[in-house]
This record gives sequence, structure tokens and C-alpha cells, in this order.
Amino acid sequence: EILNYEGRPEYDDFLIGFSRTLHISENERVKIENVKSLCDIKNVYINNDNEFIHKLIKLLFVNDSVVISGDEKESYSLFISILIHKKISVTSCSLPNEDLLFLLDNGYLVKKDGFIYFDKIDEIIILFDLYKFGYICYPYYEQSHKDIIDKFIDKGYLYHDDKLFSKQESDYFNFHLNKTFQNGLELRNIYEHGVYDDNEEVHKQHYFIVIKLLVLMFFKITFDLYYYNNILCSPNLK
Repeated sequence: EILNYEGRPEYDDFLIGFSRTLHISENERVKIENVKSLCDIKNVYINNDNEFIHKLIKLLFVNDSVVISGDEKESYSLFISILIHKKISVTSCSLPNEDLLFLLDNGYLVKKDGFIYFDKIDEIIILFDLYKFGYICYPYYEQSHKDIIDKFIDKGYLYHDDKLFSKQESDYFNFHLNKTFQNGLELRNIYEHGVYDDNEEVHKQHYFIVIKLLVLMFFKITFDLYYYNNILCSPNLK
């Protein structure tokens, strides 16, 4: 059974087994946020203490701007949306001059024939992924993008860990399984201590939640093993 009423749920066995393959000394209860990846660089995050990257992301993806085109004013929630949808002259953008100069001086915008355009597109794609998801999975990216991420890490704009699950993924698992969040489901405690609901429909919902978590866990471990064996350890890539 996926949900054991006696003893430890099977997802613990799953994590313990994987941790042992990495020669990690773990207790019977494995914290999902502590399970290590086979990759030295796995999850990458924005360094919110770095003023440069904080300002850059705010200008590109958070800042509200108004673009004046002829007699019409059009509002966009993201500055990046303006240049995607419109051809914008330097004088028609209401972005403060200091901020516009910041993007120009750092090469994320270029001026040509009185108009402004994006540059460093690959860097902007990576930054947008970070802004949208809160983290990126380093192994998913092609080498040219990894080189950019490495550069950002070296400059202190980003930082990384070597955990199998990202912080966001760990929170997702902990919300459903553990007593971590005030409004969490705490399924691990419910079924370990035999205080689960007798309502068959509730039990069925819990069952499918745990099935979903096991599938997600299996995918994460399978990808980790595949990447390690076929990419990191491939003699053709050394």
C-alpha cells in the first residue's frame, strides 16, 4: 500500500534508498529538503542581497511603464512586454531616465535609429525563468546558457545548491506531508499515527495526492540518475 497504516510510509523508504546510494548518513526520517542530488550544481536562485540583479529583474519584469504612441497611451504591466509588442522610440518610453540608462549601460537595451531594442536575449531568458519560477534547474539548460549562469554565480548575482529538490519543491512536498505549514495537510502524521479520516472520499483524495507526490519524486530521481550517468559521466563530454 502507498499509505501504510503501520510504520513508515513508503516514500520514506524511497528517499532513504536514494540517499544511501549517495553515501549520505541519514536517520530513518529523511527531510526532503536535505536529500542531495548527484549534481554539484542543481538548483539556482536569485541572490536577493545583490543590488544589481535585484534592480535588473525589477526593471525588466516588475516595473510598470507607460508608452506613448502618437496621441494614445498604452499601459503594460511589465517593461519587457512593451518591447515585445511595440517598436519604441527612446523618447516615447516613460521609464525614468536613470533606469533607462542602467539598462543601456549594462547592455540589456541598445539604441538604433532612435529606437530601443533588447540585447543579451539569452541572459534575459534565464532571468525571466528565475523571476517566473523562483529558481531554475541548472542541468536542464544547454551549455551556452550554463556558461551564462556560471558567470552570474561568479559575480554573486545568483547562488546554487546541490539538493535533489528545489526549495519550492520541498515546500510543496512538506505542505502535503509534514507539519511545516499552518494550513498544510500533514498526511505523513495522519497515516503514521492512525488518525486518518474514515470518510472514503477523503481517503481517496489523500491516496491520489500521495500517488502524485511519488510520481514527482520518481521523476526527480530518474532525471538525476540519467543526467549523472549520461551527461556528467559521459566520456564524450569530457
